[in-house]
Amino acid sequence: MMTQFGYGTHLGLVRENNEDDYAINTEHDLFIVADGMGGSEAGEIASHLVVEQILHSTMQGTDLKTAIKISHQVVVEAPVNGMGTRGMGSTVVALKLAGNSGSIAWVGDSRAYLWDNGLIQLTHDHSYVQYLIDTGMITETEAIGHPDRNQITQAIGIDSGNPLDVGLIEQRLFPGQKILLCSDGLTSEVLDKEISRIIAENRNDDQAAVDCLIKEAIDNGGKDNITIILVSAPSSDSMHISRQKQTDRYPVPKNSEKKNQGRRLFWSLTILFLVLCCLAISYKIPPETRAHIIDIIKKLIYTAS
Repeated sequence: MMTQFGYGTHLGLVRENNEDDYAINTEHDLFIVADGMGGSEAGEIASHLVVEQILHSTMQGTDLKTAIKISHQVVVEAPVNGMGTRGMGSTVVALKLAGNSGSIAWVGDSRAYLWDNGLIQLTHDHSYVQYLIDTGMITETEAIGHPDRNQITQAIGIDSGNPLDVGLIEQRLFPGQKILLCSDGLTSEVLDKEISRIIAENRNDDQAAVDCLIKEAIDNGGKDNITIILVSAPSSDSMHISRQKQTDRYPVPKNSEKKNQGRRLFWSLTILFLVLCCLAISYKIPPETRAHIIDIIKKLIYTAS
């Protein structure tokens, strides 16, 4: 079954060029969003090189993390080959589906979210503001309007002298869930709770959800380019698994029911023991008879436990 998705990109209301780029390869279930930087047309060149190289590498069988590292080297070397300018770079976030799970890799502050009747950020920004949050210097609420929120700590094509740290996670997917990939043109204009609400209102139409998210970002200012891909998890027919509550995804031990029955019998006999003791005292049962009854009940309780 073909994966269901929606996608879109928009210049925004302030930028002169759209430096975002994206790609969708349905044959390989690959989805990529890149956000270029560098001024003039350099950002556009950087993001385009990243997308094209990741597509090429993964189609040759290269894993997602390695493909991103290769694209980094391509962008670094591009100005030497007459493409773009030194200092150009790009963020990226990419999803590669394989059955009922997906690999998500990223560099910079382009993000991936899991939507499951609520929004969960899966990626961890490579940014100065994220560093401030991680070290406890500011709260997530303070980060929303922070003046340095666009300052990233690493990007593809920027040769800092340190190895590129590509984030990578594996995400299990269940029917009804969705993966959202986006550039920061969306997240800098629309709060997570509003993103979640819009997806929920259009849960049966990924393209409508993307269109509404772009409109919301534009209505809120549209100060940056906006690029979004929304991918629905494969249906249960194509995944051959059933959706369960998170707490029910772990098997129950086969002997658990026997243990429960034993506990119920234990407490029942304990209560009976106490009742009989009271009756023995009240009705003055002969001591030898009383001791015999109590001994039998004790043995039953020990066996049940």
